Amino acid sequence: MEIKIPTRYSKMGVKELLPIAQKWVNKYVRLRDSQNGYFKCISCGQINPTSELNAGHYLPTTYGPTRLNPINIWGQCIQCNFHKHGNQEAYRANLIKKIGLAEVEKLEITARMRHKFDRLTLILTIQEFQQKCKELE
Repeated sequence: MEIKIPTRYSKMGVKELLPIAQKWVNKYVRLRDSQNGYFKCISCGQINPTSELNAGHYLPTTYGPTRLNPINIWGQCIQCNFHKHGNQEAYRANLIKKIGLAEVEKLEITARMRHKFDRLTLILTIQEFQQKCKELE
């Protein structure tokens, strides 16, 4: 099976592709988690306008294996994401309610694994989330 890499990505390395992939995953999360111009913060539960929706990571982006995983990223208000440094305790409690304890623990274990992004995976991630965004818009 041959995979066609778009010309615009052909000369890009992992360093250039990673922020593009993150941008598309975050856009998908914003679209997924907003309804009628509003979203509910994963941490505090407050309803806010979509314009204030941050794609908040439960496990920080420094944990490679979970960085681009939408199960690790949910709509979060600016207050919780920035001013409360992710409001992790409430985030975890509400994430357990949303996806279950077993899935949260699996995410936490995955985050501790060694991981290195490669060009092809990032290009495929970009394409996948561009398509998902198109479907939600």
